[in-house]
Amino acid sequence: MIFIILIHLILIGSLQSVQGFCPGGCSCNDSIHVVHCSDAGLDIIPGTLIDAAFQFYVQLIVSDFSHNELDSLADRCFASSPQLKELKLDNNRLEHLNNLTFSGLKSLETLSIRKNLIQNLTVSIFESLSQLNTLDLGENPIHFIDGSAFESLTQLRDLRLDHNALTIIPPFPMALSKNLIKMKLSYNKDLRSRLENIPFSAFHGLSSLKTLDISSNKIKVIPRFSHSLANLRELFIGGSNLYSDIPSFGFQGLNGLRLLDITQSENLRVIRTRAIYGNPSLKTLDLSEAQIPEMRFEDEAFFINRNSSIEKLQLIFRSMGLRSINEGSVANWTTKVESIDLKDNPLKCDCRLNWLVNFISKTYTTSHAICSNGKPLNLKKQSYMSGCA
Repeated sequence: MIFIILIHLILIGSLQSVQGFCPGGCSCNDSIHVVHCSDAGLDIIPGTLIDAAFQFYVQLIVSDFSHNELDSLADRCFASSPQLKELKLDNNRLEHLNNLTFSGLKSLETLSIRKNLIQNLTVSIFESLSQLNTLDLGENPIHFIDGSAFESLTQLRDLRLDHNALTIIPPFPMALSKNLIKMKLSYNKDLRSRLENIPFSAFHGLSSLKTLDISSNKIKVIPRFSHSLANLRELFIGGSNLYSDIPSFGFQGLNGLRLLDITQSENLRVIRTRAIYGNPSLKTLDLSEAQIPEMRFEDEAFFINRNSSIEKLQLIFRSMGLRSINEGSVANWTTKVESIDLKDNPLKCDCRLNWLVNFISKTYTTSHAICSNGKPLNLKKQSYMSGCA
């Protein structure tokens, strides 16, 4: 009994010791080695959290300093936590980082510095982070990235550079080629410019990449993609100031592409012949919110002929302002399209659209298509429109 009481007192003392060194506004959990200092009003990292004399901090796994007023980080300020796996620094006022900022964090797997004031990523800035697999630098005014900034990140799988101020695609070292599977470069803009041009070599060598988001940039033309992206599965390229057409063979080389998202492309008007030739694995094409009153393809070859290797294609045409769809545009859809989503389009349901009712009701599905008069497009009646043969 005395032994149990002693153990209990030791545990209480240990907990009180940890809590005694836990900075004001923070919560410290010794059992899972986590410190949360989110929204604690901090303008510096508290000294007790970087003192290697305290065993608790040596064993830290997660540290969260988001939503504070941090404007700088001392060199090696996290070196006393070599087992740290996750570090959050979101929503602060950090402007500068260097190659000593994260020194000692050889076990770190997730680093989030989202929504700060960082403008440049300098030489070998992340050289200590050899085990990092997720890096979130979104919502910073980053306009320059040195060619060696990511060179040491050989285990990186997820890189987020969205909502920055990039005007060119930064150079990506070959070190990223083995493991990087997701990259987000959407919404890169400032008051003067947006990301406009993507050279052919921009993503060269990123052979493991599976998801690429370059949406909501001022891209003037559909970029030519390197054959090294043959394993890409999802491409988000909508919300861009594209020219009015999607060119022939526009996505050639993306042999493994399954999802092509070109939503919110306001200037898109024409889809050229064989636009998705070279994409035999395509499963979903999303053109939602592109304002095309009449769906027009240059010819029926847009959806490829009956002998194409594309199978079971899902078409999403939501909120496109569609009033009609030319029957000739879909002459070869019969064996290729699994479903068509026409939700939130003011379709003019007259005789010219009767073919679509017949076409879809027999083979395909649609999602709550509405006529311009407010009535649903009735797929159960093949010739319900007045005056139709």
